[in-house]
Amino acid sequence: MVPLYRCPNYCASKAALHHWLLVLRWQLRDTKVKVIEIFPPAVQTELHDAKYQPDIIDGRNFGMPLKDFTDETMEGLLAGKDQISVGTSKIAFNSWEQERQKGFAKMTEVAKAEADRKAAAAAANGKAQ
Repeated sequence: MVPLYRCPNYCASKAALHHWLLVLRWQLRDTKVKVIEIFPPAVQTELHDAKYQPDIIDGRNFGMPLKDFTDETMEGLLAGKDQISVGTSKIAFNSWEQERQKGFAKMTEVAKAEADRKAAAAAANGKAQ
């Protein structure tokens, strides 16, 4: 949710996926498909080992313990949440991300209303001819 200077490609792909999931969730809102997104914090895995990121000292101890991450994620899944923020990612998710999603919802409502208005006008013009 917050870009890091050391891995712009990773951060950009996460941001793109997040926005794609927001739109996909909205598009599928009236179906039986549930789009679930997990917002992980840094998690203690081999991704932070010197083999992959030699500039991180003691990387295996960087972030949230894997078991804690897994337990908290499962709680969200079992509770039926479609957006699950875990660990420190809750800070951003519960603050400015909520405002950004409200902006997305408002913009989507306006665009949908305009599309519906144009469709109704086109249908009315088609019937009048």
